[in-house]
Amino acid sequence: MGFQKRIWVSFVALLAAVALICGTVFVALVMRRYEQDEFATMQTLAQQSAAQLDQQIGLMQAAIDSILSDMEVLDNLKYLVNNRNRDLRHTQALWEITVKLNQWFFTKNFHRVLFYNAYGDTAASYNYRENRIDSSVALEDLPWLDGVRNRKGAARLIPPHDDEWSLTDGARVYSLVKEIQGEGLGFLEVQSRADTLDEMLGGIGETHRV
Repeated sequence: MGFQKRIWVSFVALLAAVALICGTVFVALVMRRYEQDEFATMQTLAQQSAAQLDQQIGLMQAAIDSILSDMEVLDNLKYLVNNRNRDLRHTQALWEITVKLNQWFFTKNFHRVLFYNAYGDTAASYNYRENRIDSSVALEDLPWLDGVRNRKGAARLIPPHDDEWSLTDGARVYSLVKEIQGEGLGFLEVQSRADTLDEMLGGIGETHRV
């Protein structure tokens, strides 16, 4: 092989090596930038999802506070506990509580809002057609209820679970539940559908799969 040819082959080999090194560095930089952008996007989506969830829980708490600040509701709750005769006044008390639970704000923002006590008294929003409740549910049928008792008025968030009160639709929900302060006055439960959590978190999953 001539001297000039050897120089030419060496030059071509050097160019190939430089191109390989540059290409490797370029790909590494691109992948690093992609990972940084991916992480930043997922972080932003996670923050947005957390904010949406906090907002929904805040609305659920506001619903409970609104109900318990209504003196008519409180009077009816006390009547149900102190007068166990299922007479016309008993029926009226439950009806008036039910009317309060069916306010536009509640029906617009939640799957269901419920009141129940240990005596079998129940009232709920949207309690008709496919959204009817099973009024035969007993408190012992609610496996998470012991964790709600004796919390000195603090509500507890129940993670996604089957709606034990559902008679027909079998929806999965997450709930904010509060024991009403006062001897045996019962509980308030505000439900939101669990599939809304999937919608909140769906953007993160879709981005991660890109």
